[in-house]
Amino acid sequence: DEFFISIGEFGFADDMESGDANWTHTGGSDLWHLSTHRTNSGGYSWYCGNESTFQYNNNMNNALETIPIVLGQDPGLSFWCWYECPNYGTDGFYVEVNDGSGWTTLDFIGSGGALLNTGNDWLKYVYDLSSYPPGTVINARFKFVSDGSDVAEGIYIDDVKIHQLEPEIILAADPPAENIVKQYKLDQNYPNPFNPVTNFGFRIADFGFVSLRVYDIMGREVAVLVDEKKQSGEYQVQWDAREFASGIYFYRLEAGQFMDVKKMILMR
Repeated sequence: DEFFISIGEFGFADDMESGDANWTHTGGSDLWHLSTHRTNSGGYSWYCGNESTFQYNNNMNNALETIPIVLGQDPGLSFWCWYECPNYGTDGFYVEVNDGSGWTTLDFIGSGGALLNTGNDWLKYVYDLSSYPPGTVINARFKFVSDGSDVAEGIYIDDVKIHQLEPEIILAADPPAENIVKQYKLDQNYPNPFNPVTNFGFRIADFGFVSLRVYDIMGREVAVLVDEKKQSGEYQVQWDAREFASGIYFYRLEAGQFMDVKKMILMR
């Protein structure tokens, strides 16, 4: 068999309580700074905006970038973010990484056609970086952009980590008798109502094919969350519905002869 031994310092963690030594920020009309106005934990977070008005400027293109980071085994990027942007336009921020071959966009968070200002209270975002082999050196950055139209409060970033992703919870091949899952079950999603991320828990009694799918109010399939064989065990799955409209949705679990459907509400 093969296994990995990590020697040296891998990964990255910053709760912004020790200053800005782990970061650089650049761009025209650069407004990135450590702020005490909103935080997920502790007393500071990074904010891209004016402290006097708590709004950002038009036509911004500002980047907040980490120091170089050495990746360990099965790495992932996570951070907490509070943001508010206008309903329409191109205002928001890109989540990007660079392994020396150029910047790769993992996500865009911001404007996107809401009826009112779009945004979220503090929410955790997680991205899989396991396509990069252990030992790869990367930089991560948050690039905030705005157009020439309306402005809003902007974004706050806190508790940034690059670390090993949590593995799926799967019982061992021969678990103790008291830990064996003896029945199938589909839990109610949480939170519910949700905006825009929710979590699903389910239990599988026997090894076999498992399907977990999401449907809209018209019965149309809109997302496939699980579609594979799984061992007996307890599982957690997350759904990010930021691309979907508010309304009632249903999710259905099928495993062996077991089938259950539950209702959830996406509320913007």
